[in-house]
Amino acid sequence: MQTKEQDRSAIRLADDAEPRWIQGEPVRRSSLSYAFLLSFLATIFLLQWDLRASYPSALWLTLTIAGLLSLWIKNKTASALVITGVAGISVACWSVTHTTHVTTATDVEFHASQFVTIHGIVCDEPDKRVTQTFYTVCAKSIENESGAVVTKGKTLVSDRKRIFHPAYGDAIVVNGTLRKPPYLPSFDYAKYLSFSDIYSVLSAKDFRADGAWHGNVFKTVLYKIKEHFEGRVEELFPEPHASFLEGLLTGSRRGIPQELMDEFNATGLSHIVAISGYNITIVLAFVGSLLFWLPLRWRFLPSLAALVGFTILTGASASVVRAAIMGTMGLFALQTERRQEMRLTILWTLFFMLAINPKHLWWDASFQLSFLAVVGIAELQPLTKKLCSRVPTLFGIRDGLQVTLAAQLFTAPWIILLFQRLSLIAPISNITVLPLIPPAMLLGFVSVMISFISAPLGQRLATAAWGILDLILRIIGGFARLPFAAIPLDISRTEIAVFYGICAIILLLLRLPIGRGTPLSNRDRAPRAPLA
Repeated sequence: MQTKEQDRSAIRLADDAEPRWIQGEPVRRSSLSYAFLLSFLATIFLLQWDLRASYPSALWLTLTIAGLLSLWIKNKTASALVITGVAGISVACWSVTHTTHVTTATDVEFHASQFVTIHGIVCDEPDKRVTQTFYTVCAKSIENESGAVVTKGKTLVSDRKRIFHPAYGDAIVVNGTLRKPPYLPSFDYAKYLSFSDIYSVLSAKDFRADGAWHGNVFKTVLYKIKEHFEGRVEELFPEPHASFLEGLLTGSRRGIPQELMDEFNATGLSHIVAISGYNITIVLAFVGSLLFWLPLRWRFLPSLAALVGFTILTGASASVVRAAIMGTMGLFALQTERRQEMRLTILWTLFFMLAINPKHLWWDASFQLSFLAVVGIAELQPLTKKLCSRVPTLFGIRDGLQVTLAAQLFTAPWIILLFQRLSLIAPISNITVLPLIPPAMLLGFVSVMISFISAPLGQRLATAAWGILDLILRIIGGFARLPFAAIPLDISRTEIAVFYGICAIILLLLRLPIGRGTPLSNRDRAPRAPLA
C-alpha cells in the first residue's frame, strides 16, 4: 500500500503534468514577457505593408474592448496572456505611427526637383570617401525662385569638389538641385536614408561657411578622438593596410579600394571591416581571455568598460551603438547563466530598438543580419564549440571563432536572399583568417596609442602589426582568386521562412523548454564572448 507521502507526491506529479491553463494558476512572468514581445514583433513585421501616420479609431477601440473583455475571463492565465498580447499590439502600432514620415510644406524635401540654396548646420560626422564627401545637413531655411522660407528636416549633401571642408556643427550655405533619393537596382536608397530621417539629396554646386558653430560638445569630442586616431593610423601604415586597420578598429571604409572590398565579399569576410557584433565580440572575447582567472561575474565591469571605450573610439555612430547595446545586453544575459533568460534578453533588446525605430526590421540589412547572428550565437554556439575545441584560446581566438561560425551558419540563407550570392569559400576563409584578426587589432591599436607617447616605439610595433595585416590581405586575395569562390544563388522568401521555421522547431526540441528557467548544463553554458 502507498503511504500518504507517496500519495501526495503522485498528486503533485499529476498537477505538474497538467497544463497551467487548466490548473488556472497565475501565469509565469516569462510567459507574459513572451506574449508581449512576440505579439509586438509579429505586429511590427506585418505593419510594414500598412504604414500610416495614424491608424483608425476603430482599431484602437477594438484593442481596448479586447483588453477589457479579457478581464472577465475566469482563467487567470488566459486573461493575463490576452492583456499582454493586446498591449504588445498597441505598442507596435504606436511605434509605427510615430516613425512614419509624411511630407509637409515645411519639410526640406517638399522643394525637391528645384534649384535651391539651403542654410543649415552639419549635424553629423562628415562621411569622407575617396572621390567625394557626404554631409548630413539639418536645414533651417531654404531659398528658391519663390523666395526664402523657413524649413526643417535633413538632406544628404554630396561634395565632389572638396574645396571647402566643413566639420560637424558648422553652419553652412550650400546650393544645388534638390532631389528625392533615387531608386538604385537591387537597392532602395530612399529606405536606407530614411533610417536617419533623410528624405532628400543634393549634389553641391557651391559651399561656404555661414556663421557660428552649433554642434554638441560631447559629439565633437568623440569625432575629434576618432579623427586623430585615424590620422595616426594613416601615418604609421601604408595603404591599403591603413584603411584595412581603420575598418577593423573604427569601421571606416572610406579608403578601402573597391577591388579589395570585392575580395572581402567573395570570401565572406566583409563583416570584419564594419563595426558590428563581430568587432564587439572580439573586444569582449579578448578582455574575457585576459581575465580568464576571474569568476564570470567579476569580468562584467572590465568588459563593460572596454565596450564603452571602444564605442567612444569609433565615434559612437548608430551602428556602433546598436552593436554595443547588443553586447551590453549579452553581458547581462551571461550573468544569469540561464538559456531562457538569454532568449528573453535578446527579445527585450530587439523590442527597445524597434520601439524607437521599427524601420530597421523592415529595411535595414545590417540590423537583420545582426539579429540573426545573435540568435545563431545563442542557439548554435554549443555546436560550434565542439568544432573549435582544438583551436588555441590565446587572445580569445577560440571564443571569437566559435561565436563567428555560429553566427555565419544562421545568417547564410538571409545573405543569399539579400545579395543573391553564396560564398563557397567563406567557411574556410573564416577559419583561416579569423584567428589572425585579434592580434592584428591588438597590435594595431597598441602601436597607435604608443605612438602618441613614443613615435619610434610605436613605429616598431606598427611594423609587427603590418606583417599580420599583410598576411591577412594576401590570404584573402588568394582565396578570392580561386575558381567558384562565390557563386550567384537565389532563394525565395517562402524558402527562407521554411528554413528558419525548421531551425526553430529543431532548436526547441533540442534545447530547454522556453517557458522554464532551468540552469544551463556545462555543455550549454554561454561562451565567454557575449552576444553582440
